[in-house]
Amino acid sequence: MNHRLKRSLWIRAAAWAMLAFSASASHAAYILTAVNTPVTEQFTSYGGLEAPANWTLAGLTAPPFNGQSNGFSTGGGFYSYGADANTNRALGYLGNSGSAQSITNTATFTNSTGETITQLAVSFDAQQWRSENGGRINGWAVSISTDGGMIYDPVSVGNLSSWQSINTLPEGPVDGYTQFSTRSGTLTGLTIADGTNFLLRWSSNEGSGSGWSQGIAIDNVSVTAVPEPTATVLGGLAALAAAGVARRFRRRVV
Repeated sequence: MNHRLKRSLWIRAAAWAMLAFSASASHAAYILTAVNTPVTEQFTSYGGLEAPANWTLAGLTAPPFNGQSNGFSTGGGFYSYGADANTNRALGYLGNSGSAQSITNTATFTNSTGETITQLAVSFDAQQWRSENGGRINGWAVSISTDGGMIYDPVSVGNLSSWQSINTLPEGPVDGYTQFSTRSGTLTGLTIADGTNFLLRWSSNEGSGSGWSQGIAIDNVSVTAVPEPTATVLGGLAALAAAGVARRFRRRVV
């Protein structure tokens, strides 16, 4: 067997292996079964020793998963943040000192609503669990991919576009249950066919400044397929508008 044939067979085998992996990985997704029915994730009892189901985490060097923390831990890595012995957890991370790598938390969703999704209502809580006084100001930015993760488009609706932590709090753990901001918005102009996947990504680039970043997390994620206005609804709105114009005209005539 010549070198070119061997190389061609190896490339084909690798391609099939990647296809098989993608097919198996595609089942790890949140399922949207109907419009106006939210899919939620509260990370209840999340252990922090691996990525949560339906999520892919990237950007931190080994060991990337450090288990549960209430904000006292100082080692860089992904954490399950929350109070001790409390099942109310959050998906978070603490960056490494002097590091400027990109952190990504990516969730996969499947449209099983029976129709094409054109709008998504998204909300989540951005939390801070550890303060590094005078350290980096990091935060979260949200983006969406509808082509399997090839391209991510930044989300800039509502207050989803960005959130930043605070580096002026006292050094040490922070109560993330109270130090949080709810972010929400509705994404429009989408074309997500029934039976296909889309991905939502929460990214952090460690922020500006120097030293350690803040310990931050996301929680209470909610994603809802929003239906398009029906012809009946649109007709009703048009009728109401016409009636309003008629009333104003009658007032002027009288």
